[in-house]
Amino acid sequence: MEFIILDLDTATEEQLKAAIECNYRTFRLMSSKIETLKKANEQALKKAQQKKEETFHQEAPVEEVVDDIDAEFEEEVAFFVSDVKKLPEEAIEENIESVLPSRKHYEYERLLKRIIAELFKDYNEIEEYMLTETMDPEEQEELLHDQAIFLRKIKAISKQLTLTIEEITQTPAIENELIFVPTSGGNIRVFDELDHIPSNYYKKFESLFASIKDGTFKGVKKMQGSLEGLAEVRDIPSGSRVTFMRLDKNRYAVISAFVKKSDNNSGYQKMVENHYQSYRQQETALKANLDNPEFLELHKQYELELFRKLSPLATSKSPLSKKVVQ
Repeated sequence: MEFIILDLDTATEEQLKAAIECNYRTFRLMSSKIETLKKANEQALKKAQQKKEETFHQEAPVEEVVDDIDAEFEEEVAFFVSDVKKLPEEAIEENIESVLPSRKHYEYERLLKRIIAELFKDYNEIEEYMLTETMDPEEQEELLHDQAIFLRKIKAISKQLTLTIEEITQTPAIENELIFVPTSGGNIRVFDELDHIPSNYYKKFESLFASIKDGTFKGVKKMQGSLEGLAEVRDIPSGSRVTFMRLDKNRYAVISAFVKKSDNNSGYQKMVENHYQSYRQQETALKANLDNPEFLELHKQYELELFRKLSPLATSKSPLSKKVVQ
């Protein structure tokens, strides 16, 4: 499937339209293939479940029957596309990297091309709407403005794909900051939760927290429905999960850490919703403290304590997690 990346500074209008049409076709083909794979996965899961019931084998690997399903990649795409679309127009070029995956991500180039395809899709839908619907000048001007924003974002992302090695090495590596959400009792929730998780999971959690830090966001999934803005990083084989929210350009609120292998669990859904609502009640105060040096220094110490706790060499618990700056 062909995907065209243009230099938007030099491309003609005809070249741009041809690229949009080509990339939109590619997007449609990719979407069709994904749907086919999803259906194949559903059928395979049904067969595996039937086999499980026939053999009474409690360990049947139902969730891992089809290895080539790309659902996890599509969930990552949705996470990054959501942040790209929310990026304010005032400083797109300066801030685009903050809403893209880190170059350390093993699917970096593929992710960026899919994000561009999604933006081209939205651009093309506006174009089709304007060609088929009657509108007043104000609405047309607004839609043309929206198209211009999509093109600026496409251009900014395309530039990331064409940077030279020298330009890349001169760009500071992503290092996000973690802000730890407390419980209603004042403790840091993830420390309380990790105390009740077997230590053999700690290496998995260490990689999940590190992926938020370095912007690779391992197995990231954007929550749907009423859980606006909430996401989780996951180690799917072990079921290890960390939920988080973006606070600003490079700071993320760490909400919860737990082990759950299946999404289709009412207890899991209720727990996530409760922790999300608890975070929402504290969100304003957390954001207000992002300019508080004492608050930020304390959370740096929490972060150090977290990675000490998750290290295989960790031998003791620190009382630091019981202290919260309001």
